[in-house]
Amino acid sequence: MARGSVAKEWVTKKIIESFGQENVILHDKKLYITTKEDGVPIQICLALTCPKTMVGGEVIEQAVVAAKTGVDFGAFGAPTEPEPVQPAEITPQERQNIADLMRALGL
Repeated sequence: MARGSVAKEWVTKKIIESFGQENVILHDKKLYITTKEDGVPIQICLALTCPKTMVGGEVIEQAVVAAKTGVDFGAFGAPTEPEPVQPAEITPQERQNIADLMRALGL
């Protein structure tokens, strides 16, 4: 088994648990997470690789210890809820512009 295979399987499992099986697609060695932004469906693509040289400092050292000991990665902090986004509102001027354009186009 290639280096990092077990870790990638574990991370993939956690991503599926976090976003739900119905929102995660594994295709061509990449994870596609379907979500919405401003009410519009989008996908985020993740390619999981195991680099030869690790970057970071203390966080990476903690991750190595956690991986070796089986300690839950929850110590790095729970995910936070995104801030609510206010939907765009059409201003009275924009409504008037639309009405004028529709009238000009004969709609």
